[in-house]
Amino acid sequence: MSIKIIGLTNEFHVNSSTSGGSGGGSGGSSVGAVTTPGVSITNTEEYFVRFTTSSFDGYGEHINTDYKIYAQDDLNQSHIVYQSLANSAEKIQHTIDPSNWDGQGKTDFYVIARHRNEFAQVSKWSAVTNFTIDTPAVGSIAAFDYDAGDRVITADGYTGDGVHQSTDWKIVDRSDDSVIFQSLNDTTNLTTIDIADMSRTKESMARHCRIEVTFRNNFQDPMGGTETLDIFSHSMYSQSSGAVYDYTANPADYAGQIQVGWHIGGGIVVQTDGTTGLIMAPEDEPTTLQWKTADTDTPGTSSTTDGAANTAAMANTTHPAANACATKDLHGHTDWYLPAKDQLNTIYQYVKDDIADYGFTSSFYWSSTQSSTYNSWCQSFSDGFQYIYYHKTSQYQVRSVRNF
Repeated sequence: MSIKIIGLTNEFHVNSSTSGGSGGGSGGSSVGAVTTPGVSITNTEEYFVRFTTSSFDGYGEHINTDYKIYAQDDLNQSHIVYQSLANSAEKIQHTIDPSNWDGQGKTDFYVIARHRNEFAQVSKWSAVTNFTIDTPAVGSIAAFDYDAGDRVITADGYTGDGVHQSTDWKIVDRSDDSVIFQSLNDTTNLTTIDIADMSRTKESMARHCRIEVTFRNNFQDPMGGTETLDIFSHSMYSQSSGAVYDYTANPADYAGQIQVGWHIGGGIVVQTDGTTGLIMAPEDEPTTLQWKTADTDTPGTSSTTDGAANTAAMANTTHPAANACATKDLHGHTDWYLPAKDQLNTIYQYVKDDIADYGFTSSFYWSSTQSSTYNSWCQSFSDGFQYIYYHKTSQYQVRSVRNF
């Protein structure tokens, strides 16, 4: 017998058949004056499975029924998936929710039943009826957002089969995958959670972290994999009232209001008059780079304040550091450049108390300012000193900037 069980938006199937098996007796036999019942699976409502026994046949009055379910490969019944004993409310027909079973990941089961009369006489267990549950497919999380100002994570509403039962919330340090915060199988915060009370401080965090959100339905199946969002850790702990933390936000929409520290226009504001200013990228270039592939002169790179002009004079492959900045496409912006000497120092002064939190290392960073035919200016992010005599062919860290 094949029974199709229809859900709200999708369906799953229960396939069943009855055999002598190992249930405890064959149909038609009895103990005392109570005949062993037969068991069948009938149609259900939503995702609940309904078992129906044959009518009571025996002496006296039918008082209650015992039901048991166990996995088909568990012939010794060492792990009873589900049972309802002495059930007087559902003596002939019993409806259960498979999501409440401890099925140990299995899908093929046996159900058996027995009747009991008013004299406590009980039949033998019925022949086994086997059935297979194919759990409904689950949907996916369309998107979720993190509001750094309020420190609240909000996920889109549940889409999928069954009922949204719980959510796993997790924040992970991207540098070592250590867990900063988690609330697993959370049945209270299904689509939004306030993380303002996280115990871990920004001083103990690496530069970036990752938010992971997983929905679960009433069958405890995670929705189509975990959705993740990478965020800059400093924004998680900012207390600036009214601050904007959206790398894709347009600075022009906030003219006259912009403050240092806002995450806007593709990066982090390190200098501003409220309308215009300087933005640094949230990350270094992935590898150290040479200022130039040869220790030779590069005209047009002497400015200590205008990195954009310096970069324009060396936006080619013979100038790896500047070229990496000039060809960068980040958060919808392609006008990045290698900062000039004074601009690089502006960055250092802003991040010097938390260089790791902002993704910097305690090593040297190139500026776009040439100091001589053979050398260019660089700055140590360990002590803040700027150096004039470093060869252009040396490889140092690079951080892009852009104007707004």
